[in-house]
Amino acid sequence: MKRRRIETLTRALLDYGYHVRQVQHIVEEAGKNGRAEMMEDAIIEALEAYVKFAARCKQQGHNIC
Repeated sequence: MKRRRIETLTRALLDYGYHVRQVQHIVEEAGKNGRAEMMEDAIIEALEAYVKFAARCKQQGHNIC
């Protein structure tokens, strides 16, 4: 379930114009500390925050990249 959420959020960021390397960096930074199950939660939190930011930018007519 968490893996599917990560995949969905990753696709959303790519759709908003983020580059693959940017998404990889977000995931790597979020998952640096902690155990595996905690890393997935941290990654989901980080991706959700970036998706919310991208949605606000797009709504205001700004380009992400």
